Amino acid sequence: SDLAATGQVELAELRHGSYRVDRGRAAFEIAGSRARGDARLDLPGGGSFGAVFSGRVLDSVPTWELRNGEFSRVDFAARAGSDGPHTDLNGRFSASGSGRSLETGLTARANLELGPSRVNRAELRDGALSLVLEREAFRGDVQLQGAGLALASEFNGTLGAHSKSVRAT
Repeated sequence: SDLAATGQVELAELRHGSYRVDRGRAAFEIAGSRARGDARLDLPGGGSFGAVFSGRVLDSVPTWELRNGEFSRVDFAARAGSDGPHTDLNGRFSASGSGRSLETGLTARANLELGPSRVNRAELRDGALSLVLEREAFRGDVQLQGAGLALASEFNGTLGAHSKSVRAT
């Protein structure tokens, strides 16, 4: 394909229902079926969210990757315009995948590492979440540690038009 484009998008403010983003920026480059770029969002309360992306989005089986993902001071209550619970979440993430839909073989992997964070007054030292999606089946695990808190769980389930289930241990 001879498709080629570069660009930058600046977002002054976005409101969708009660959700809000204060500012955003994305830069991208498309060459043939390859795309790459980076994006950053500034959230209410001083939080931020950003990542670098790349992929072959126009291939018959598209592939994509998010890397160097970071989030800081994310407060879901402030983002939603609600009174609580307030969060101060910090960490890193990455993800990759291929396919167009669950029905045609979508696969994805995601990892999140939580750094020192807070939910209301509860302090979290660290945590991790991993998730694997293969067609309509998913599996993963979550771990959280904090003052007086230690949680480790595995989960699995199915998604799809005809069945949805989740099981955690």
